[in-house]
Amino acid sequence: CECWLRVGQNKVAELMKNRIVVGHGLSNDFGVLLLSPPKRLIRDTAYYSPLMYVNGEVFEFMFE
Repeated sequence: CECWLRVGQNKVAELMKNRIVVGHGLSNDFGVLLLSPPKRLIRDTAYYSPLMYVNGEVFEFMFE
């Protein structure tokens, strides 16, 4: 039922309101929920450089 999706969207949106959200690959989660929170409140560990350190060095992703 479409109503359950809306209930879930509203609940998640309310929980995130004015809060920093930290996670990995958050764009996928937000896409499924059809939400677009302000970018200033997103800390995606897949792209957020302060969290991209391994053994004190910046971890560089290798895309093929």
